[in-house]
Amino acid sequence: FTSYFKNDPKRSTYLSFFEDHKEGKNEFGLKYLKQLGVTHIQILPFYAFGGVDENDRFKMYNWGYNPLEYNVPSGLYTTKPNDPYARINELRKCIDMIHKEGLNVVMDVVYNHVYNPDTFPFEVLCPGYYYQYNREGIRTAFSGCKNDVNSAKKMVKKFIMDSIMYWTNEFHIDGFRFDLMGILDIETMNEISQDLSDIDPSILIYGEGWKMLSGNASDSMAHMYNRNVVRSIGFFNDRTREAIRHFSKGNFDEIYRLKETLRGSVVKRYLFKYAAQSINYVECHDDMTLYDFMKQDNETMTEDEIKDRCLLATSMNILSLGMPFIHAGEEFFGTKGGNSNSYNTTDKMNMVDWGRMIENKKYVDFIKKVIKIRKTYNEFKYNTETDILNNVVISSLEDKSALLYELKGKNNLLMIFKNSKDESIFDLSGYDVLLSNLDIDNNTIKGIGLMILKEKKK
Repeated sequence: FTSYFKNDPKRSTYLSFFEDHKEGKNEFGLKYLKQLGVTHIQILPFYAFGGVDENDRFKMYNWGYNPLEYNVPSGLYTTKPNDPYARINELRKCIDMIHKEGLNVVMDVVYNHVYNPDTFPFEVLCPGYYYQYNREGIRTAFSGCKNDVNSAKKMVKKFIMDSIMYWTNEFHIDGFRFDLMGILDIETMNEISQDLSDIDPSILIYGEGWKMLSGNASDSMAHMYNRNVVRSIGFFNDRTREAIRHFSKGNFDEIYRLKETLRGSVVKRYLFKYAAQSINYVECHDDMTLYDFMKQDNETMTEDEIKDRCLLATSMNILSLGMPFIHAGEEFFGTKGGNSNSYNTTDKMNMVDWGRMIENKKYVDFIKKVIKIRKTYNEFKYNTETDILNNVVISSLEDKSALLYELKGKNNLLMIFKNSKDESIFDLSGYDVLLSNLDIDNNTIKGIGLMILKEKKK
């Protein structure tokens, strides 16, 4: 988080979270995240991983999805990589500092594959036991990494569960994001969920619920289409990403898909049993950034229009029912120059560019207010199909210039999502405006963006 400060000796280390950087009224790093209003910080893998040189962290680069030692903090992010105590103690200090600021830590874990299956201790300990094999006796590779861990095996399950308990008890991790969770079995994930709930019911568990295996083998795996079996676990909802991106770029077709994602993807079991299972996002470390997506194949949009459409998409995601997920820098239009797979590039490509935060401060301040509204009103916490059907109404203006998203309850809220340059006519007399980036002239609404309204008490 200190990559804006090129000469900082703690740059890219655990201790960077201690840095209290400020430029005028602008806060950076951890203080910035606290002011933004988020509750949890998901950190890419920080166990020991391969494909890097721990003694020269800028020599090679990757995101850390190459497990070498599941229960050892990576030396890549420590100031003393050859001191085993340093990597442990500096990580503890990092997590303690995040907790001190009132934020929670989610650890990105990769139990679905290992870096080198032939030399990994699993194979040395018990050859042929820890991985999945096809009928020909060849290791499967649904993960794309030449091996898939077989979590259904008794001792594999025990190892994964022991590992999760170790990180929870020794480092006080507040949540786990499971990479390619669809390769892990339902029973293991449910037992992990139960054990963590016994420690602290607030610990988050979510992951990539893509359906990786085919045939009967997929029936026992923890992918998003088996969500009725793993009801306490969240899944990244790529339908939310696609629907909101599509709408925000100016398209008004496929409104059905957008309607269901706004309603938490639970009505008529669209995807999930409970809205809380839906991890809503429009940008994450994979794929293009939202800003790059908006710029892609664009020959007509101005820079201001691109930013307004990005602001609309991020705000819609935050206000959708379910659990909103924001990629670091999304709120100030982070860019990777159109790169959709930057896992092995450099800090220069992947860094949080604080200069863009300063340039786009007014947009950041707007997103802060959206987050605050989301946290203030309980109407955004509807979770069951019954509550959602009784209290959520989604419609559109006849001219299809805006989408209306109404949440009834103690506070009747109305969101107007406008993705068209055309003027919209709407009677605002019965509402107070909580937040808007649109131009309002009597009942005429101009611009691209959104308006959050609260019904006046009668």
